[in-house]
Amino acid sequence: MFDLGFWELLFVGVIALVVLGPERLPVAARTLGRWVGRARAYTRSLSNELDREVQIRELRANMRSAESKFRSEVSGVDRSVRELAEDTAREEAKKPPSDAGAAEASPADSERTLTPSESDVSPAPELPPEADSDDGSRW
Repeated sequence: MFDLGFWELLFVGVIALVVLGPERLPVAARTLGRWVGRARAYTRSLSNELDREVQIRELRANMRSAESKFRSEVSGVDRSVRELAEDTAREEAKKPPSDAGAAEASPADSERTLTPSESDVSPAPELPPEADSDDGSRW
């Protein structure tokens, strides 16, 4: 950018002192300092915004690549599951029925055999009265 050395700054200061005078030079220096500070703050905020924008673009690109990888993996798994289901269906179609009477059994009979006996079922524990209320009161 600008390459100002000590001698250049001293020369500008002497010219400013001659032109403005000792009364107005401090006010002009403060005003110039504020402008320089605002310009630096503006460039810093602009630089931060650009950095954030670059990070957002990188994140979006990473998300897109991860999404495409995920979709390809899901489609591969879906394809494998379909092939497995087709293979299983072919295997079942090739098997001869082993027991004709079992196929004619009623669904109620199969459900009855799956239910546990009454001696295996234990009653649910009762909760104390303080656990029943939501507002924290005892009754």
